Amino acid sequence: MNTRNRQNCGKIYYESKRTKDFQSSWIEKFKADMRDKGADVGVLVTEAMPSNMDRMGIVDGVWICNYQEFKGLCAVLRESVIQLSLAISSQENKGDKMNMLYDFLTSNTFRMQIDAIIKALLR
Repeated sequence: MNTRNRQNCGKIYYESKRTKDFQSSWIEKFKADMRDKGADVGVLVTEAMPSNMDRMGIVDGVWICNYQEFKGLCAVLRESVIQLSLAISSQENKGDKMNMLYDFLTSNTFRMQIDAIIKALLR
């Protein structure tokens, strides 16, 4: 998935079923398909919901919804994947940046610059 500002935020894999009865075997096959595609999130859209579900929800890590719920769920999941991608990228190299900042703040160069500023202010 891409946005105007970011490339490859994540992948949402979709599959639809138009049958009268929900088959629990779909879930494992769907999860295998997600792994094959490298998807972060999976949505199974179906006319026949699992017997224990009246509305959309997650079953073993797979989102299941009907056709009426599909558009809203897609919008929410897309935004969630984008926000997660932003959060992950903001943490990348954070440890490296903190180490670099610490090294600079404790360096002789920084100390000499601060000394020069203080001396100039005291004149």
